[in-house]
Amino acid sequence: MPSRKTVKLILYEVLEFTALVAPVFVVFERFASLLRDIANRDWTTYWLIVSVSMAYVTTVTLLVWAPLKYLELKRSVTVEITQWRPTVLLFLVLSTAPCFGILIASAEVPP
Repeated sequence: MPSRKTVKLILYEVLEFTALVAPVFVVFERFASLLRDIANRDWTTYWLIVSVSMAYVTTVTLLVWAPLKYLELKRSVTVEITQWRPTVLLFLVLSTAPCFGILIASAEVPP
């Protein structure tokens, strides 16, 4: 049975990851439904944009977030972190940049 500290760490990491990924999925889904309505209810456009959002989140997670999280957890055994964590900062930048881009693009799409 894992210790209470390990369970708390895993729960915290899952909640943190969910909080960082949810806005990307919500914004991309809204953009996809907007383009679907413009393209005469074309579901291909919708599912293509949704799959691109999933691919983006998976790529950023595997190439950026997971390695940095591993290094941070490995280092945190010996050093107490009192400042911003680099994984949170980097993933925050990589998750908000596409959200702002998609929001701007969806604002300029004629209804």
